[in-house]
Amino acid sequence: MPGEQKSPLTRTRIVRAAVEAADRDGIDSISMRILAAELDAGTMSLYNHVRNKDELIDAMVEDVAATIEHPESGADWKQGVRQIAVSTRTVLHRHAWAVEMWSVRLPGPQRWALMEAILSQLASAGLPDDLSDLGFHAVINHVLGHTRQELAAARSNPGTHIQDFAAELDADRFPQVIDHLHYHAEDHPTHDSFLFVLDLILDGLEGLAR
Repeated sequence: MPGEQKSPLTRTRIVRAAVEAADRDGIDSISMRILAAELDAGTMSLYNHVRNKDELIDAMVEDVAATIEHPESGADWKQGVRQIAVSTRTVLHRHAWAVEMWSVRLPGPQRWALMEAILSQLASAGLPDDLSDLGFHAVINHVLGHTRQELAAARSNPGTHIQDFAAELDADRFPQVIDHLHYHAEDHPTHDSFLFVLDLILDGLEGLAR
């Protein structure tokens, strides 16, 4: 509209617009030129707020990490770690591009704080330092690996082919595999393999802390 003032260009506005674009079109779609056009700004004006695309992507990952829930002070350590893990999975499902970036971009303040929260919860369990470290990696690797697998499965929609795979296998050589494929082809609304494995990890750590 004539006379309508544009929202001022800020780092936060740029980062949020980039996150929305990546959510919609994938991380490879991000460019300073396209982002500037979406923001109705000059390309060079973006560089007054972010030095380059690398810094922008780091800021995007940080913006996503900032939405992950942290446990309240004094929370039971198992529930605290579980809350962080479940929230991380939920957030990464909303921002599928961030899963890969999590492993290749250096952490910033938000992700350092997330690591500190998990490690603090594990330390409060009375675990030796080495087991706290191993527990941390077990939880994080489970969250990232399982979420990555879920997102890949959603893109490829393998459920429509599982029965075909099972029908092609030799039932005498692969009876357990066939049963496994049939299991995945069925609907198990009460089964959540993410939570099942997460609780195995936490229960195992609890046993080691005793």
